[in-house]
Amino acid sequence: MQVKTKIMLVVLPVVVATAVLVGISSFYASTSGITRVTTEFLQFKAQQLSTYAQGQWDLLVENELQHRDEMRRAAQRGVAAFARSIVERDSELILAVDLDGNLTMNTHAVELSDAERAQLATLAARDERDLLQLTIDGVEHVGAGFYFEPFELYYVVSEERAVFFAETDRMARQTFLILLVSIAAAIAVLFTLSSFLTRPLNRVVRAM
Repeated sequence: MQVKTKIMLVVLPVVVATAVLVGISSFYASTSGITRVTTEFLQFKAQQLSTYAQGQWDLLVENELQHRDEMRRAAQRGVAAFARSIVERDSELILAVDLDGNLTMNTHAVELSDAERAQLATLAARDERDLLQLTIDGVEHVGAGFYFEPFELYYVVSEERAVFFAETDRMARQTFLILLVSIAAAIAVLFTLSSFLTRPLNRVVRAM
């Protein structure tokens, strides 16, 4: 086996492994930061909605109107109007369901399948507030939710999964491309360097 080939076989795996490890660690650090910021934004909107709903309920209680159905419905309509005001794009969706998973409010038209209603009913029963992974009208969503006991409704602030992870998907593609270019460049440099190092040895061998 030629010396140049031996150098390539020894050094190349180390170079490739280092490039891959650095690329993967950078990718996970970046995507974790992006996902955390986006998640916090969803949770912030959910908190805004919760605060507004609590304010509407407090008004009813202060005026002793909490037992009047028409006033409760008016308060819920106020919360729905506020929800529509904080939706920024078509891919966002805010909805509310009762404990059976039946849709009572939505910021744009959707239809729930039986499985989707059952999933929302489960989330409502648990008052799930962590990052949600759910399907709405056949589209995968990521969201944040909270159960508002005075209205007996579970609110979900969501974003389409494809939009939510669009930036991380773009970074994954870029990282993969950079890794390929880096490895190709490392192979080219290593091949040139090994040729430069072994050229004097080859001359000695030919002379002998």
